[in-house]
Amino acid sequence: MIEVPEHTFSHLAQSMSAQRLGAYLRHADECENQALNLYHWNLKVSAEMIIPLSVTEVVIRNAIVEAIEAKYGSKWFKSKGIIRSLKFSFDKDSISKINNSGQIITKQYFSFWNNMLISNRNKKLWSLHFRSSFPNAPTDQSIDELCEHLYNNLNELRDIRNRVAHHEPIFMRRLEDDITRIDWIIRWRCSVTADWLSNINRVPDLISQRPGKPRQ
Repeated sequence: MIEVPEHTFSHLAQSMSAQRLGAYLRHADECENQALNLYHWNLKVSAEMIIPLSVTEVVIRNAIVEAIEAKYGSKWFKSKGIIRSLKFSFDKDSISKINNSGQIITKQYFSFWNNMLISNRNKKLWSLHFRSSFPNAPTDQSIDELCEHLYNNLNELRDIRNRVAHHEPIFMRRLEDDITRIDWIIRWRCSVTADWLSNINRVPDLISQRPGKPRQ
């Protein structure tokens, strides 16, 4: 544990708000030094969580785009009808200027990709192409079950993604469960990618270094 100079907490509470630091202080039984150490750890683990979350989002959206291309062809983005049917958000005035799918894909929110898994309008898409987009998914479950399972777990990751993006506390979250969730999601698509991420992911090491009392 790092010892911080006296009165540091009061200055940080003023510059960053007492409300923000309050959750850490309560968990540290009002010990300011422990609260700041926990806050520091939360900053570090939040920064590192960006890596596995980012890889997961890219893997998922590419898997979905692969299914779209398998159904509609590589030039699907040239069709306003296809874009509209898939509920992509896009600038109608600039659609004619789009030269590649990336100009549409990168503008969609994480929730958009997740919702594509359970939308009734995409049932045929997944019945035909889920197995090719996620070749390592379990074979003892139906496509509907796999889509729902994937959707529910991506929702969990979306929650922590939003908390990290808005600099909120994640120190009470079971981050090891999130890392396990990320691993199997990516592994459904590509085990090599999952192994690569596991080798560069520092979050498990940081989890073991979490300061303060255990989670309840």
